[in-house]
Amino acid sequence: MKLVKLHFCIAFFFLFFLTEARIPTGELHRWDTVTLAFNYNDYIVKGGVITGGPFNFTVNDGVADIASGIVLNGSTGETSQWIITDDQNNILSLPLTPEAVDFDRAGIGTCFIYHLSYNGQISGLDIDANLSEIIGDYDLSNRIEVIREEEVITEEITTELSPIQDAYLQGNTRHNVNIIRIEKNRNKGYLMFDLSSIDGNILDAQLEFTVNSEEGNGNIDVYLGDSDNWTETDLSTTNKSNEGDLLGNLNTTYAIGNTKVVNLRAGLIKGDKLSLVLVATSGNDFAFASKENKSVAAPRLRIKHDGKRNTTGSNSINDRIEAYPNPVNDILNLSGILDNETISVEIFDILGAKQKTEVLDNNLNTIDFSNLPKGAYFLVVRSPERKEYTKIMKH
Repeated sequence: MKLVKLHFCIAFFFLFFLTEARIPTGELHRWDTVTLAFNYNDYIVKGGVITGGPFNFTVNDGVADIASGIVLNGSTGETSQWIITDDQNNILSLPLTPEAVDFDRAGIGTCFIYHLSYNGQISGLDIDANLSEIIGDYDLSNRIEVIREEEVITEEITTELSPIQDAYLQGNTRHNVNIIRIEKNRNKGYLMFDLSSIDGNILDAQLEFTVNSEEGNGNIDVYLGDSDNWTETDLSTTNKSNEGDLLGNLNTTYAIGNTKVVNLRAGLIKGDKLSLVLVATSGNDFAFASKENKSVAAPRLRIKHDGKRNTTGSNSINDRIEAYPNPVNDILNLSGILDNETISVEIFDILGAKQKTEVLDNNLNTIDFSNLPKGAYFLVVRSPERKEYTKIMKH
């Protein structure tokens, strides 16, 4: 609730009732008229209008994230204050300017920037208070959104897949056994792979198989199948996957126990499923182990592709460090540190300034916050096995 000040009421009275006063000039029966000037806007508090943004930052990448270029227009009032809040309008910081805040260490989430103007004294304008708790003669501007996203690193990943279906056709007869037999004009092999786990662009692809049961020689072509509407238990000349684009070929001798690799055209491989058709074009028949083979490795599709990894919470450990109590008054406890694990904890304020660094282990697992000012802090927890971020409020 905004309070109306007494001097505003007096000025408002003069505006409507005493804008013209008749003043004696010293001569009998002569009066002059004097107009009292009053500017209504001089007594109205306006938070103004701020322009700039919205801002989208990648946090925790070591590059300063400054909300620069914000312009304030049309504000009036005795006192001016910038405010940074979280997405629940809880006050995180009261900086002199928006540019004073480095959001890089703020962790992921959303912040808002406001400008506030007020007259006289107000209450509730405190860090960790909510905007709804402010009382006095004040006004807020519009808000500017600051979105803080985690750093995503693109890296090269190799994924190996076993077939989810494999069989071969000998003329019209389906064979779903422990080998895939390939023979010119007689036996064709069919393999299906599930690609749903592959993220990003496929950069390279190879088909690998191990010769088993029958050795041979000659050329085999590997084609992209035109459908995935078959299974190893119902493969037939009616529902089989027909040869599409040629993905690769191999012309060699196939000795029992040898592992062979066919390089495939990665740019043609896409979708959640991949059917391959193997066709011999020369030489003698041979066979390789299927996924049903218990003694020899199944065929493998080796795919090299782009992968995305988030730096926030990039742990090889499943359990995260828990910090409590939050909010904290004096002593902050950290649980989840493993036996024989040593962690480094860096503490940053909302402006991005490092306040302290602690080295902790399973026995020494507390941080003293008693000498830190009230406000929001961000903990960066590091060890060889983990990298984590936590927001802490100090009361």
